[in-house]
Amino acid sequence: MPTPLKLVDPPFADAPLPDNAHFAQSWDRFFRDVADQLAKLADELESNAAWAALAASPSYADDAAAAAGGVPVGYRYRNGSAVMVRVS
Repeated sequence: MPTPLKLVDPPFADAPLPDNAHFAQSWDRFFRDVADQLAKLADELESNAAWAALAASPSYADDAAAAAGGVPVGYRYRNGSAVMVRVS
């Protein structure tokens, strides 16, 4: 079994960034925040109800067709078996 990697804070872990003192944070805090966001995204993506609803929804050829079908900007829609996000 491989030895687990140990994350080590860099020497400037809690030191403010030169031009952005308000962004000061340690690396472990950064990675925890990223992990939390990924976990939230995974929970959303694994929602069977959301995928079932998407699979049962109409298929649109492009953003214009999705807009005509009532899909709001930023929401998902199907283009055949591809999942798309309406951007315009």
